[in-house]
Order: sequence, then C-alpha cells, then structure tokens
Amino acid sequence: MEPKKNPKYDVHKKRGVIFNFSLVLSILVVIAAFKWGVPYQDGPRCCKDEPEQLHTDFYVPVNYRVKEDKPTPAKKPKPIVRQPTEFKPVLNKIIPVESPSIDVAALPSPDFGELVVETIPAADTAEFIIVEKMPEPVGGYKTFYKTLSDNLKYPRLAKRTETTGKVFVQFTVNEKGEVQNVSVLRGIGLDCDEEAMRVIQLTKWKAGKQRGRPVKVRMVQPIQFAIRNN
Repeated sequence: MEPKKNPKYDVHKKRGVIFNFSLVLSILVVIAAFKWGVPYQDGPRCCKDEPEQLHTDFYVPVNYRVKEDKPTPAKKPKPIVRQPTEFKPVLNKIIPVESPSIDVAALPSPDFGELVVETIPAADTAEFIIVEKMPEPVGGYKTFYKTLSDNLKYPRLAKRTETTGKVFVQFTVNEKGEVQNVSVLRGIGLDCDEEAMRVIQLTKWKAGKQRGRPVKVRMVQPIQFAIRNN
C-alpha cells in the first residue's frame, strides 16, 4: 500500500506564505543595516584632520676619516768627500834618445822577378754570351733540328744498355758563322757525348752581331737521347 499524507499536516500548502514572510524579513534587515549608525569618539584634532603620515626608515650617512699615509721622504745620500792624494810635480826634462842608424847598402834588394806585361785581347778575339743580335741557324731552327735528327746516330752500347738523357754541348759561333771550340758541359757517357759533339759540328750558322759588327758568341745546345718503341 502507498503511504498517504494527512492534508492537515501538508507543508506545501503554506509555501507562498512562508516565502513572502522571509522576503519581507530580509528586506527589513537590509534597511536596518543601512540606517544603523556607529558612534564616533572625538579624538585629537591633529589626527582627525591631517592625513596619516608614512613612517620610513632611513640611514644617516657617517663620514669616516681615513688617515692617509704620508710618503716618507727619501734620505739624501751623503756626499762622499775624497781627500786629495798627494802628488809630486814632474820636472819638464828632455831626455835625449839616440836615433838608430840604418845602413841602406846592407839591406837586401827586393826580388820582383821578371816583369810580365799582359796584353789585352782585342775585341775581335773576345767571346760574348749575350749580344744585340744572337746567332741564328741557316734556314731557321726548323732546318737546324732536322739536321740534328737526320744525322744523329744512337750509339750501340748506349742503345744496348737503354741509356737515355740529355747531353749539353757548348760551342762558339765565330764571326764567319763557323762552329768551333765544341765541348760537353754535362753528358751521359757511352759514346753519346761524342755523337752529340759530332752532330753540332755539322750545323751552319749566321754570325751574331754586336753594335753592327760580327762577333764570337758562346752558346749551349741540349741534345736528347731517347729510345723510341715502335
């Protein structure tokens, strides 16, 4: 069975009356709070009228005097007084000195040997290294190298031992364009030096000139010996 409430004790019927009563009571409490005054006690005038002062802490600077150390003056050195030494005056006396006697006849005569007078070589016999116009091969350098390659023969011993390298030949081209004074500055041996000298003597040159006049010029020509693998 469902429980049934007694309508006599039903609270929900009086809900509107209770709400209105509580609302009126709360309004009266708010009005009373605004109307209620707080009694004021008169205090000193300075504190009532003047604004509140802020108290701040501060430090008073204190000046400390530091005792400065004065530099001590340097002591002056005492002058050293030297007592004068006793000296004796020197008498101005002239002592005669005997001068040695030299016997010129007894001295040996210097041997200068035979007087040789060197003759300065004339300009025609002088050899130059660099002149105004250097010697040139007849027909140009193309013909010069062709002459070397056509006449050069590889020595058998050097070819058998596969000796290769450069032979530096020094020679002089005279006023007539002839090759003379042929020598080897640096060679490789095994008959290669002699073959290089022989081939150089087969070349023909135009003489070099200095101040428009033909002169002798010393020259150096390297010749390569190499084995070609066909």
